[in-house]
Amino acid sequence: MVLEKGLRERLKRLTRPFHREVETAFYPARLLSGALTAPQYRDYLQTLHSVHVAWENSWASFSEWSLLGIPRIEQRFRASHAREDLSILGASPLVTSVAWSPSTFAHAIGSAYVLEGSTLGGAILGKKIPQIFEGKPEAACVNYFAGRGESAVPLWAEFCGLLDRVDQERPDLVPSIISGACMAFLSMEKELDVDKTGSISM
Repeated sequence: MVLEKGLRERLKRLTRPFHREVETAFYPARLLSGALTAPQYRDYLQTLHSVHVAWENSWASFSEWSLLGIPRIEQRFRASHAREDLSILGASPLVTSVAWSPSTFAHAIGSAYVLEGSTLGGAILGKKIPQIFEGKPEAACVNYFAGRGESAVPLWAEFCGLLDRVDQERPDLVPSIISGACMAFLSMEKELDVDKTGSISM
């Protein structure tokens, strides 16, 4: 009999198709290919800011994080980094409604898994941003995609510790965490794929 893998492995396996959809959505795909324009990058940041504000506000409403090894969930908030980049671009941050927000602690963990992973992978996209601005001062607007520097690895390890602790102490949360991660990926893909959600400024 093959034992069921841990939560980390199950999340990675079960969300892989959704992850691919996000990677090929309009904004990240065009940024990775070098085809994203400056106005489109501004709109990309505006969208990311709205998602982070909605999801991070939800995370902050739950006190259970510390019980599972995350003493300061606010350390993981990144909406402020998007605001810094928008300021460099001379744009004001907008907070618009998003397709989905976590409403339970389990869904909050699932959505945090999605954004924690995007923090690690964002450095690849961040290298493409200076190409958009060709040496202009706006090329410095890489705060959101720069990741967390030296804190990236310990923060990711801490989050993985939370997932391991859930396996041991709160297995009742596992199905909802997985469904929350899937819904978070689907929501993110909907927000970032303007071919499906409407036109953008050029």
